[in-house]
Amino acid sequence: MNTKLATIAVLLLAGSSLGETIYVSGTGSATNLGASWKDALPTIRAGLDRARPGDSIWVSAGVYGPIELKDGVRIFGGFEGSETVVADAKPEANATVVSGNRKGRAIVGKNCGAGTLVRGLTITGGVIAGTYAEAGGGLLLENSHASFVNCVFTRNASDYMGGAVANYGGGRPVFINCRFLDNGILPDGATVLGGGAAFNHDGEMTFVNCLFARNRAWEGGGIANVAESAMRFTNCTFTANKASRGAGGAIFDAFASTVLRNCIIWGNVGAAEEASEIHNREDMGRRSDVANSLVRGGWPGTANLDADPLFVDPSTGDFRLQSLSPCVSRGSVAFLPADTVDLDGDGDKVELLPLDLNAQVRVEGTSLDMGAFQKRSP
Repeated sequence: MNTKLATIAVLLLAGSSLGETIYVSGTGSATNLGASWKDALPTIRAGLDRARPGDSIWVSAGVYGPIELKDGVRIFGGFEGSETVVADAKPEANATVVSGNRKGRAIVGKNCGAGTLVRGLTITGGVIAGTYAEAGGGLLLENSHASFVNCVFTRNASDYMGGAVANYGGGRPVFINCRFLDNGILPDGATVLGGGAAFNHDGEMTFVNCLFARNRAWEGGGIANVAESAMRFTNCTFTANKASRGAGGAIFDAFASTVLRNCIIWGNVGAAEEASEIHNREDMGRRSDVANSLVRGGWPGTANLDADPLFVDPSTGDFRLQSLSPCVSRGSVAFLPADTVDLDGDGDKVELLPLDLNAQVRVEGTSLDMGAFQKRSP
């Protein structure tokens, strides 16, 4: 190939790596191409069929059927249907729902690399019931390193492990600013054996600025971590989760390979005699690695607390901190990761994660609170 042709080839490859935007709307038509909001496709599945690695799929508010992720494709929800920049998406106002319709999983991700992203979706109604050893009602990941940002996992269940999420096959998925609410407790669905919100088997899972509330399983009301898998939680809040027949109201950590930093673990319930907020197998002789966190009943580690965190109003699901909370300014900024997903849309992916779960400023001066939320503003 001569120099001119080589240069053209490089430019073509560079251009293709930027990817295209594919538009999806519940009012779209199957005859459309997805090239604009007026030309939107009707389903996320149709968008995925057209997408190639590097492409982005923008999805307007509505309820969509189950999907299987595609490697390297990014899915953004929360659009009204006229936006021109991704930063204008508002998932709270424009709920973009992927539902399993209580007939199966909502999302499956297999062999997805780190370029795979799901942002601003609500994942619900994923139910795997009646089949032992099936896991991950809302989301099943196998050998996948995808990122999930500003997502809500709610009312998903499984008869086995992972009411909302199950991770297998050595994958390293990341969850940032996500909420896991009421998983594993569907009235007509399953009661999860382990990990009402998330189950991890032979992989690594990372959670930052996440809330786990009102999830339920036999053991590990919120989390079940087994097979010497690794889980890391930074600035997460666990509350009102329940292990209905066993131990670990918040977390069942079989091999003590769970790391918690700047977290709040309070008000979770276990049924067994040895029940605690966090449960480790006694025969392992190790404990989960916890620092700069509040754990009801106490936990060994640096700068840990055992005191009422003083949530604003747990009865209405307001888990922000009152100004007199012992968690205020007790987190360590050193544990906060970089903003690799550009939460605030300013293009700076090197800065520390700038926002809490309510999109409020995460670090005030040098002050960082424990848990998923900074203290309530006056």
